[in-house]
Amino acid sequence: MMGRNRKWAALATAAALATLTAGCGEETSTDSAVQAMGSVDQQFAADGFGAEADAVELEDDGTNRAPVVRRVTLSPSAPLPGQPVRAVVEADDPDGDFVRLTFSWYRNGELVTESGKGTITFPTLAKSDRIEVRVVASDGRRTSEIASATSAAGNRVPYLTNVYVTPDNQLIRRGEVLLAHPEGNDDDNDKLRFTYRWEANGRLVGEERSFDTSSLKRGDKVQVEVVANDGQTDSSPRQSLEIEMSNSPPQITQLPRMEVESGELRYAFEAEDADGDRNLRFWVEDGPDGMQMDSLSGELSWRPRADQAGVHPVQVGVKDGFGEGTKFEFNVTVNTTTEASPPANAR
Repeated sequence: MMGRNRKWAALATAAALATLTAGCGEETSTDSAVQAMGSVDQQFAADGFGAEADAVELEDDGTNRAPVVRRVTLSPSAPLPGQPVRAVVEADDPDGDFVRLTFSWYRNGELVTESGKGTITFPTLAKSDRIEVRVVASDGRRTSEIASATSAAGNRVPYLTNVYVTPDNQLIRRGEVLLAHPEGNDDDNDKLRFTYRWEANGRLVGEERSFDTSSLKRGDKVQVEVVANDGQTDSSPRQSLEIEMSNSPPQITQLPRMEVESGELRYAFEAEDADGDRNLRFWVEDGPDGMQMDSLSGELSWRPRADQAGVHPVQVGVKDGFGEGTKFEFNVTVNTTTEASPPANAR
């Protein structure tokens, strides 16, 4: 009998020194506290105490002390729908008794389930939902005070489904304004705000929703990257398709200057090309008989005959080496003395 008491005293002392940590990596049908104590029991079995200790029951002589739950935490701290939530518990019994844990799970103050399971999964959760677990430890005779842990459901990250740019035609010329159109979702129904990053040839050129391409030229490649934010978290960035700037045709920059010499009219046109093309060519698209234009200098010349008095519509053009050009229209008025007035009705 004394040997039996010595063995039990050794078992009780060893158990009193052990701290019980309950927390399941996945949901099981076995009490998590019992699982944790199982490792202690196996240790005693290796020392030769396990078999006899399993058969021993402590008598309640009035001195039995209740177990104590030292600490309770929830993992993860901000769970998402469908994500297992684990209660991690530190508990022990001052008398070295085996401890069983009971878990009561609440959502927004309402009881969901009460069992010996330390893991729960909520298929649906709103961001405002609060999750609470209340834990009680028992040695079979007395129970601990209730210990609890609370956490709020986590914020779900917004995401972008598409980013496109308008105008969406194939010919984007210098000076056009591009507009980004992001499409995104937030499973918490949060309002989304977007940030923009425009890059041309890999260089940052704008951070607004719209971008003026006046600083670009033919062949430049432009793209916008968008990030959505729900007030807490950024989405992963998403990029639009890359746009290659098209050729921009030259433009006649001003009304021509008129010169009159010996009855011959001369008009000097000037043109500018947004892409910096220098190989520009001028021509007369429509004009009175005898009107000519130097294709390189842009000088228009005409010696009107006496029978050509009146108003004459004129259309001239300029084009670059890519064959793209613009036209310029104006009127030339010749009176009976062969004097011409300055170009009018330019358009």
